Amino acid sequence: GGEVAVILINLDRGKSFKVKKGDKVCQLVIQKVETPDIKVVEELDHTERGRAGWGSTG
Repeated sequence: GGEVAVILINLDRGKSFKVKKGDKVCQLVIQKVETPDIKVVEELDHTERGRAGWGSTG
């Protein structure tokens, strides 16, 4: 078990609001965090696709 806390800020200074018991004010998404293995290289291999330069589609 444990406790989940929410910081709630009203960004609309022209309109006030009240949070009442039972109001739904947030959503929790549980997602796996991937940590990839990174290989540091001095230079990249040359490929046919990369001949025209950065951002080129052909």
